[in-house]
Amino acid sequence: MGLSGVLLLLAPPLGAIIFLRPSWPEFLLLTLPLMAVMLAAFFAFRFASFIAVGLIGVVVLLCSLNIDAEGQDIITGPVTPGLLDRLLRARENAPSSERARRRTARLAEGRHLALARFIGAECILLSLVSGFVFG
Repeated sequence: MGLSGVLLLLAPPLGAIIFLRPSWPEFLLLTLPLMAVMLAAFFAFRFASFIAVGLIGVVVLLCSLNIDAEGQDIITGPVTPGLLDRLLRARENAPSSERARRRTARLAEGRHLALARFIGAECILLSLVSGFVFG
């Protein structure tokens, strides 16, 4: 593998740094596992299928999108009109502290979900790049 292959494998962590602008502890928590995964992928891709890593990325992306949609109450189960009316009234009559707590919980969860989406996209990209580099 030449210099271009190494640079292609280093592109996702650099993209994470530019995209997320993490603090130093987040940077270490983000890049050290990514480097370990890339090192493992470097040796494992000669024996494993490139499609498996891409499928893992797709699963991570779909799970994070599903969790985000459930958190925003986009996806709901079967709800009767009476239950829906009670839920909406309870949400409207909730104290401001409860609404603020719910909003901050959604914002805190949003950063983790964005990171999960980014890692899923990175797995897909790594699968494609490694297919071209090693294939």
